[in-house]
Parts: sequence; structure tokens; C-alpha cells
Amino acid sequence: MARGGPKRFYKTVLVEAAAAEFRVCLDGRSVKTPGRSELLLPSHALAEAVAGEWAAQGESIDLGVMPLTVLA
Repeated sequence: MARGGPKRFYKTVLVEAAAAEFRVCLDGRSVKTPGRSELLLPSHALAEAVAGEWAAQGESIDLGVMPLTVLA
């Protein structure tokens, strides 16, 4: 059931290396911060955990159940 957040717009979630950091990509596009900067994470494990939060979303995106994404 949708929680009223934005509709999920992506199908695939993956982690990519970016120099010494890692990024989460949704359908090949990197996740952005509210300031429109690319979200870069310092470790592969953290990037995988954030990617897991995005992958677990249903029909709509609920940031309330994505604590690592919000903190990052």
C-alpha cells in the first residue's frame, strides 16, 4: 500500500565505485542529495546498505523507513 510519498520511478538498484568512494544508482543514474549533489559514500558496505533501502521500497518511496539514506 502506498504511503503518500513520491511514486517509485526506478526498477534497478546497484552500487558503483567512484574513485575512492561509492555511489548508489537507480536505473543507472546516481542518487542525488536534496542539494542536487551526487550522494557519495565512503565504504562499499555502507553503499550496499543504502542500496538495500532503495531496493526494499514498494510502489512509493518512504524516507521514514530509510534511515541510512536520510543520514547520508
